[in-house]
Amino acid sequence: MSKVNERNSEIMTLHKQDLTDVQQEMDKRGEARAFTKLGNVYSSLGGFKQAIECYGQHLSIAKELGNIAEEGQVYRNLANASDNLNEFRRATEYHTLNLSVAKAAGDRVGEAVSHGYLGNDYERRGDFKKAIEQQHLAIAKEIEERAGEGTAYCSRGKASHCLGDFRQAIEYHKKH
Repeated sequence: MSKVNERNSEIMTLHKQDLTDVQQEMDKRGEARAFTKLGNVYSSLGGFKQAIECYGQHLSIAKELGNIAEEGQVYRNLANASDNLNEFRRATEYHTLNLSVAKAAGDRVGEAVSHGYLGNDYERRGDFKKAIEQQHLAIAKEIEERAGEGTAYCSRGKASHCLGDFRQAIEYHKKH
């Protein structure tokens, strides 16, 4: 067994033991965190279906506890794992749920980021107009989040290029 595989096996064992411990203690917050840590390990090893199962457990607990911030994080994790399985429509559903959670929480940064992810989702599916319509840029400008503005301009530039609107693509890339 290679050192990397050995180390991953150790990490997996530790997280599984942590999960068992917090379940025995009836520590719901600890259990939620343990499921996400386990999901992250599965994800890093390419076990995206197992990761989704773990993230789903965390989501159930977050909802049970009424922890809206954790729900948003879990939706992002679920979307990323779905992307890695080439389940792009499912990823879009999770990003849309994340956007709803960000709006409900009044998290403008989270809204901007969610719109950015949705733009990427639409771009991957070839819906470049819908990618450009996302509110990532407008919200990033509103909250004066310069890095987000740059990312949004870059994304709009790529989408405009794919639509054949080269002049607009150049303008977006200059602003990026």
